[in-house]
Amino acid sequence: RQVRPVYVLFFFLKLVGAAVVILQPNVSEIYRGETITVRCEIQGGGDTEWEYKWKTPTSFKPSNQHEHRISPASSSHSGNYRCKGRVKSSQHRTTEWSSSVRLTVYDRNHSPTDKPQPVLTVSPSWLSPGASVTLNCEVEHPSAGWRFYWYKTVPDLSHNSYTGYVCRAGRGDPVFYTENSEPKFVCITVSVAVLTSLTSTLQKTIYVFLITTNSPQ
Repeated sequence: RQVRPVYVLFFFLKLVGAAVVILQPNVSEIYRGETITVRCEIQGGGDTEWEYKWKTPTSFKPSNQHEHRISPASSSHSGNYRCKGRVKSSQHRTTEWSSSVRLTVYDRNHSPTDKPQPVLTVSPSWLSPGASVTLNCEVEHPSAGWRFYWYKTVPDLSHNSYTGYVCRAGRGDPVFYTENSEPKFVCITVSVAVLTSLTSTLQKTIYVFLITTNSPQ
C-alpha cells in the first residue's frame, strides 16, 4: 500500500508592539450626550504605518483608523473596547488584541434632561464676623475631568442678611455642562459682606473668606 505524503503549511504571525486602548478625556464613566474619543495606540511601534481592528459593544465598527469619536454618547456605547494593529506593508506583522477598556454611559431616564445636577453643600450655614465658608460641589457617579464653576446668587432684598451660592460642573471638548445645583444660603450676622471673587476650579471644594464688619449700633 502506497503512503501518500501529507504536507502541512504553517503561517507565522510576527507579533510587534503592544496595542492599548486610550479614552480621551481619560474618564470611564460619562453621561449621555457627552463626547469621548476612543483611541488605539501601539506602544513600541516606532514610525510604522498601521491599520487597526476594533471590538466594540455596538453593531457599528469603527474604520481601520486609530481613533473613533463618539458624539453624542448613548447607553448603547456602554461596554468593552479592544483593538489591535497590523503593519500596512505586511499581512503577517500584527499586535495581539489589547486589554479591554470598559466605558459606562449613564442614561438619566428619570431626569427631565440628560444632564446631572450636582449637590452643593455649604458649611457652616451661620457665619460670624471674619469667618469663612466651605463650599462642596458633588456630581453623581463621580469621575475625573470635571471643572467646577462657582457663583454667588442674588438674594431677595427682604433677606439681605443671607448670601447664596450655586455651582455646576463641566468637562470635555466641546464642554458638557451639568445643570446648576440648587442654591444654598448662608446667614451672615454682619452688615457688610464682601465675597472674594469666585471662578472655575479643578477642585470640588473651595473655601470662601468673607471680609466683614459688625453692624452699626
